[in-house]
Amino acid sequence: MLFQGHNALHGAYWHDQFGKRRSHGCVNLAPLDARWLFEWVAPALPAGWTGYLPADLERSVVVHVRDSSLPPDQAFFQERPIGPPDPEEEKRRQEEADERRAEAAATAAEAVPAASAAG
Repeated sequence: MLFQGHNALHGAYWHDQFGKRRSHGCVNLAPLDARWLFEWVAPALPAGWTGYLPADLERSVVVHVRDSSLPPDQAFFQERPIGPPDPEEEKRRQEEADERRAEAAATAAEAVPAASAAG
């Protein structure tokens, strides 16, 4: 269930460390908890449906996520706008991430010969 940009409440079968940071914004739930929450939140979906995008995202489910690593006065914040992510913003973020990965790979590749020569 999307609640902020592309962040969502969703099931996570691949780990069991709920309550610890495991994502860059999504809230991971145990699969049975995710199913319960999905079925509890309105609107009830017709049989066979797996999702619903409300026409007015300002009137969709409100989710408050508490970050226990922050001081109490900073524990809640709205980082991204409500609704689906802006495609241009997502493209820009992806390009920046690709550049960072390329720079990190180049730095690592330069360090390998230096480490071999020292050994």
